[in-house]
Amino acid sequence: MLLELVAVLLEQKGYRVLGAANGEKAVEVYSRHQHEIALVITDLGLPKLDGWEVFKRVRSVNPKGRVPGERLCGPGPRLKRDRVESPAT
Repeated sequence: MLLELVAVLLEQKGYRVLGAANGEKAVEVYSRHQHEIALVITDLGLPKLDGWEVFKRVRSVNPKGRVPGERLCGPGPRLKRDRVESPAT
């Protein structure tokens, strides 16, 4: 699974990873650990809530906070990568 692969790679570089198997769990994890999280990485094709909905809900949990994130992949034949940031400064 992609989640485990990315987690192992990041942990090998010294990062702590809080993973979630679907969008709903991702929002729950963020809600509980928002002050510990520096970066949100998501797949746009997550089950239950897609990646865009995850970012919207994460922003609603912490509307004044900055939530940097990476869109790693989404619909389409090629891997896409765009920077996504909260409008809050």
